[in-house]
Amino acid sequence: MTRYSRDEVNNIAGGNSQPERRWELTRSTTIHPLRKEVDTTKYNGGLNLIPEFDGTNWDTFKRKVETQLIRMDIDSYLHHEPNAESSTERRNDRAALAEISMRLAQVQYKQVSHCATTAQLWRTLQDPYDETKEAKSGALFIEFIEAQKQPSETMKAYLDRLVSIYHDKITLEIKIGELAFCAKVLQGLPAEYNQVKAAARASQLGTIASMTSLLLSTEREHEHGKFAKIPNEPTIDLKTMKAQHKSKSYLRAKQYCKKCKTTSHDTDKCWVLNPHLRRKNHDESSPKTNNAHRVKFNGFRISRV
Repeated sequence: MTRYSRDEVNNIAGGNSQPERRWELTRSTTIHPLRKEVDTTKYNGGLNLIPEFDGTNWDTFKRKVETQLIRMDIDSYLHHEPNAESSTERRNDRAALAEISMRLAQVQYKQVSHCATTAQLWRTLQDPYDETKEAKSGALFIEFIEAQKQPSETMKAYLDRLVSIYHDKITLEIKIGELAFCAKVLQGLPAEYNQVKAAARASQLGTIASMTSLLLSTEREHEHGKFAKIPNEPTIDLKTMKAQHKSKSYLRAKQYCKKCKTTSHDTDKCWVLNPHLRRKNHDESSPKTNNAHRVKFNGFRISRV
């Protein structure tokens, strides 16, 4: 790419009469368009989104780094060396190199520790980790086929994982169709979802949206529906019930009638004081109803009225 001096740029652009034209020409004729030192502190929020690269997440790491450096206007340093005579370019290149190096695991950092510029580091990482389209397609296909819902994984996380793989396959021009996706989602569910799988197959769901809606609603019903524990539901304690029963029996045994001088009933239930409480088949002449007739009850001698 052709490089021009400041005077040549001014002459081509027509002196100071066209500053916008001069700035556009400067950007188009320089490799690194940012003409000032980048302030990385202004981009801490975006830089924190770049994950650590451990050798297994190259695609995500690469996309995050390239996107963030584009926002910082220093993405050109990934592919071009800085001008050795420009202190600004050398400073920006070191800033990009440092931001990438800080997000490398120990093994990957040793691989690039000899690199002096950002472009050298980026080429060193791309050579072993930047897979071809065919290799990525094969890895994604195997990952999609072997995907299973884990016991500790929520239904939403499981669906998000499969949808992400599905979209990655589309970007690689691998189309499997939504019907095949729905079949894979059901196949990856454990045995406890057999009823849900049978209902989904009977409904002939063939779109991602309908399958997602069914599975998420089923999980919510399972968590908050008839299988969930009712809040504040009273529990049955047999020991407590037995103790309460004994207590009530004890209180009934201690009821005392002042009229009959007995503990078989209290004054409010005395037949003598309350004739209307007397049973119809009660026979006063019967010896069982004679006040003089006494029997033992729980060790106490009582008389019936």
